[in-house]
Amino acid sequence: MKLARSFFAVFPLLAASAGLASLALSEASCAKANDSSASVNDGCNQQAAAICRKMSDCSQFRLQAVYGDEVTCEGQQKQECLSLLQADGTSRTPDQASTCASALRQQSCDDFVANVVIDGCEAQPGALSPGKACIDNAQCDTAFCKVTSSSAGACGVCGSKMASKSGEVCNATQPCETGLVCTGGTCGAGGTTGYACDETTPCAPNYACMGSGAIGDGGVTKATCVALGTGGASCNQATAPCAEAQGFACDPAAKTCSPITLGASDDDCDNGVFQCSGGTCRASPEAGPEAGPDEPRICIPTAIIGSSCDVVAGPDCMAPAVCINRTCTIKTSAACK
Repeated sequence: MKLARSFFAVFPLLAASAGLASLALSEASCAKANDSSASVNDGCNQQAAAICRKMSDCSQFRLQAVYGDEVTCEGQQKQECLSLLQADGTSRTPDQASTCASALRQQSCDDFVANVVIDGCEAQPGALSPGKACIDNAQCDTAFCKVTSSSAGACGVCGSKMASKSGEVCNATQPCETGLVCTGGTCGAGGTTGYACDETTPCAPNYACMGSGAIGDGGVTKATCVALGTGGASCNQATAPCAEAQGFACDPAAKTCSPITLGASDDDCDNGVFQCSGGTCRASPEAGPEAGPDEPRICIPTAIIGSSCDVVAGPDCMAPAVCINRTCTIKTSAACK
């Protein structure tokens, strides 16, 4: 399993950073006419810096694995912010970037890691009606852009209702807001140790649903939430996985959760205890896309916005960009009309 992908499952902030970075104006045309580039740049600079600083403070490993360093992180996050300023019907102003940045600086690491939506960063209703194409919650008059496809660059559709908050009803057609999971028909933080779990009652961040009823093994009973292991904890992938997003992987020889070593470009890696900083662990380009599982792997740097990419042979794109037409691209509302 690639480290970057596991991050997006555990830390949805990176995969859904539009929720924090959608600093668009109430009308895109007004944005172009009335806002100076200085105000837009200042807002996006503050927003990007706050996200990346909080990531550095709360999970230095996560920052290094996904971006390599804080400066690179800021560059990627800023470009998404600037792109979303042009989103059709969006509700936010550049001034809200500063408000959100201040709120992020005060947010606890536990809430940041769990992607809890905080006052000052939440999306407000936009101008688009239900059924309209969207890329961000702030475009929709329900403040909810529903994306059902996992494909890179997939567009969403404005939902008919707002996403449910903590304690509210949820189901297959009524999801919870970012940072919450649907457990037993109610939005909440998810189950912890010993909590019965399945596809409809998931576990909290940093917990996994393990046992005969775990997702994907066909069982219906006995599955419970298990805390992901950290340094020195006994582990095996079947029943006791490690907290990879916190920097630990299961050492197959020692059978304990060991710190992950992050390698630089061209360093050897194994997608286990040896992974990559600002890159992904793939077979060398000379081996080609058909390389088998025993082919030696090396760290290949992820590509930044505007650079070439290849979803099969690599390189992959650095978050929040996605590979569209072999180019690392930030989604735009213009592409979703």
